[in-house]
Amino acid sequence: MPKYDFLITGMTCASCTNTIQNGLREFKRAQLTDIHVDLLTETASVNVTDDSPRLQNEIAEYIDEIGFQAEPLTDLIAEDKTPQTNNYHKILDNKKKLIRKYRINGGIGIVAGALVMGLSMSGVGLPLLLMFLIGIGSTLLTLLLGFESYKKVFYSFKTKEFNSMDLLFSLSTSLTILISLASFAFPWLPMMFDAPILIYAFRHIGKSIQENAKKTEFEQTSFRNRAPPFIKKIGEKNKVTTVAINDIKPKDIIIIKSGEIIPLDGICLTKKTSIITTIRNGATEPQKITKGEKLLAGMKVPEEVTLIKMEVTKTEEESNLAAMENFLRAQDDNTTKAKLQKTAENILKYFVPTIFALAITFGIAFSFFFSPILAIQCAISILTAVCPCTFGLITPLTINMAKAKAVENGFQFSTGNALQKASDIDTVVFDLNGTLTIGKCSVVRNTIPKEMMPYLQALESGKRNHLIGRALYHYAKSQNAARDDLPCIYSNKYPYAVSAVIDEHDYTIGNAKQMQKSGFDISLFDREIKSLDAEHIVYFAKDGTIVGYAALEDPLRPEAIAVIRRLKEMGKSVYICTGSNEYTALKYKKKLEIRDASVSDIFYECLPDSKDPDANTKTNHIQRFKNKGHKVAMIGDGGNDAPAIHASHLGIAIESDASDPVTRSLSDAIIQQGSLWPIITAFHIAKDAVANMKQNLLLSLSYNLMTVLVISVVFTAIGFALNPAFGALFMFLQTGFILWNANRFRNKETTKPPPPDDSFSVNKASKSSYGKMMTNELKPDLSLSREFPVMPSISIPIYRHSPTPSSRGIAGFKQFCHSRAGGNPFEIDSRLRGNDKSFQFPG
Repeated sequence: MPKYDFLITGMTCASCTNTIQNGLREFKRAQLTDIHVDLLTETASVNVTDDSPRLQNEIAEYIDEIGFQAEPLTDLIAEDKTPQTNNYHKILDNKKKLIRKYRINGGIGIVAGALVMGLSMSGVGLPLLLMFLIGIGSTLLTLLLGFESYKKVFYSFKTKEFNSMDLLFSLSTSLTILISLASFAFPWLPMMFDAPILIYAFRHIGKSIQENAKKTEFEQTSFRNRAPPFIKKIGEKNKVTTVAINDIKPKDIIIIKSGEIIPLDGICLTKKTSIITTIRNGATEPQKITKGEKLLAGMKVPEEVTLIKMEVTKTEEESNLAAMENFLRAQDDNTTKAKLQKTAENILKYFVPTIFALAITFGIAFSFFFSPILAIQCAISILTAVCPCTFGLITPLTINMAKAKAVENGFQFSTGNALQKASDIDTVVFDLNGTLTIGKCSVVRNTIPKEMMPYLQALESGKRNHLIGRALYHYAKSQNAARDDLPCIYSNKYPYAVSAVIDEHDYTIGNAKQMQKSGFDISLFDREIKSLDAEHIVYFAKDGTIVGYAALEDPLRPEAIAVIRRLKEMGKSVYICTGSNEYTALKYKKKLEIRDASVSDIFYECLPDSKDPDANTKTNHIQRFKNKGHKVAMIGDGGNDAPAIHASHLGIAIESDASDPVTRSLSDAIIQQGSLWPIITAFHIAKDAVANMKQNLLLSLSYNLMTVLVISVVFTAIGFALNPAFGALFMFLQTGFILWNANRFRNKETTKPPPPDDSFSVNKASKSSYGKMMTNELKPDLSLSREFPVMPSISIPIYRHSPTPSSRGIAGFKQFCHSRAGGNPFEIDSRLRGNDKSFQFPG
């Protein structure tokens, strides 16, 4: 289905976008679907069922008939020879032209209006002919400055949309001009030729401020334009050439220099380097990466890095920056708009008729007590001083600012409604595996005989889509010399566990509960199991007899501790809801308690969903929280989290290579892979954005209410008539103040992740944290190592995220301390770092 895009001139607020949308729905020439009008970019897009050579121009002409100027957007390569094809420059140039035009018109109006006002207030007697010429000249200038407003009002009778600021200005200036012209025949009428000129002068200056605010926001949310237009490409014989970004294809090798933005998605080819990943996870400090790791468009090369070589995997149209921009440009429909935005639009719907009614009512009422001239001036001043445009502009502008700030920090709000709901959340429920943990299990202890590995591999070959099954399969395969899967026939002999017949023998595997329900006796291993610190224990049996077990671990994400702590500091209750068994769930709960990040409760062995309201399911736990009046956010990644994410007030999905696409599609927000910290940032952004929108709505309502009361009651009661031009000035000042308040939110710094050390710190009061020892290569605190002696003279640098496996167990560490007193580096993996009880470093 063909899609047409148009550049629209003349939109100022949500009322204008509604006028265009409603008008396009009435288009008779062809059926238009997916009509989107974007106030920020001042563009419109439609899908058409009938693609004819002139249809695009006919739609543009129809928009012109509604009262706006429409221009079809074409490919910029054909017009500007610019590498990017996203019409960025054309939209930006249009905004600059509008700002320039509004400023020029405003300046002409202020100068001319001030001259006319000066002449009228000077008291100098002017010849009647000169006064008449001044009146005619002022009228023509007013019509010229207000041409767009008069045109929109004329077409509004066709669209039956009468809720715009243009109607108020057109009526007030027309009345002022008519009264001023009539004063030549009826000298008792006031002559106010300066007022309509100044009204439109302040109107144009106000529109220039609004356009500048939209231009700034458009520039900051145009992510694709952050990539450089030309890139250094390595060709044959390592020859470096400069190529346009849209000519780069997958598998091309490019280089990015110090301080530059990664322009496209790809794979790092530099052996060891670092990258700033703010756009993905909010981290501002460089993160270490190695050859083979993913790079995403929008990441930045640190100043201390000379260059990075990478292989491109996606084109410019498919890049991370393009996806982020397309996400932001998606428009909310009426069901997904924020409640505050709906409130503002409802106010705007009745605003103009209400102001008309008030102006007429006060004008008639005061004519009984004061002169008709004073009553007319009072009515005109009310029409010019009130300002409905801020209701239709400021709320969507702030929402877009907030969504852009969240995206820049690795969090995507799908709609404005999701943004507002995030500000109300008081309860956060986490899934466990793949959400709080990294989602990759590894075998940390195995007592299953090696000759059984081929059978373990065969048994798990059909369960490789499961976290534990995948880990056991790859472990068994690494221990199996033959490596090939043996043929197996799965059976229901032990229905609670996984069982199969291999080489005419029954082999069974399962956790403690599954094996006990299947009739196996696991008590023989109880003492040994209790001494382990692994989260997952699975037993392996042959012909009804357990021959050994494997202990597996899925480590917590490095930032999980800090995130839970910060959520609790923000006053939110934190829960874990997992399908894992009791043993695994309580192991993780204990680890969180040890690290001062205890959760309110942990629910284990939860099914995804059930029709039984009393069943132990994730959705039922969510519903119980909701029934108690809590606003609940559910955070997960797997398919079993989808029902709970859909049932919560705010469903948050974690994007990763293993995350479920259905879960992501049902969610209200997505955490981009790499870190949980964007959750904290997003909650802060949502809270600040909603507070800012409430402030602006309150300011707009207060200003308009006070304007009507002061002009209609106070001034008139003392017999003072406010020049309508000053009413327009007050409107301009109010618009500027509200846009300044919105800009204050944009410029407010977002909450950034703490330094990496904080994620591993056990005790905030501890002066010698694990992270500090890693960074500064300090000696460990002897009081923290109770299980084995460490000589005070030994300085041991410890490195995080070691690519090399550590020595096995504490015995290896002891041997190292006694045999390598020279202080050579000893690398310890995440298992020893945080989870082995005998390893007593803080963190």
